[in-house]
Amino acid sequence: LMVRTALLDVMDEARVHRIQGELAPAVAADTYEHELVDALGVPPQLDLVLLGLGTDGHTASLFPASPALAQTERWVVANPSPTGDARITLTAKTIQTARHIRFFVLGASKAAVLAEVLEAAPDPDRLPAQMITSSTTDVGWFVDGAAAALLRRAS
Repeated sequence: LMVRTALLDVMDEARVHRIQGELAPAVAADTYEHELVDALGVPPQLDLVLLGLGTDGHTASLFPASPALAQTERWVVANPSPTGDARITLTAKTIQTARHIRFFVLGASKAAVLAEVLEAAPDPDRLPAQMITSSTTDVGWFVDGAAAALLRRAS
């Protein structure tokens, strides 16, 4: 509600592109991909992508060992969660083309995975967020003290 009130309601409606989650996942992914390409061109470069970090190392709906991680032909895909929930996600390729990427990571439950994502050897199949952190795009982190507790270096 806060995002809608503070951001979306004050924007020109033609500039707001919503994933139509009420559609079948594959149809929603195709529809959203076409909408992004029509609005932004190829590649569909977003100004800002805001992300979280799951305790399993996922971000967006890019889950460990999921087929979406290897996707290089699409900008948007249907990618079910490990529990089978339908999800639509931007591919890593799409996120990496954004002008700015910001992660928000809060809480002690994220400390171990945050340290792994930022400090462990690259293993993006296990830690998909590493696909984004390795981007040449402007990537920044908003992290609280509890989440940062296991970091060995200032990030």
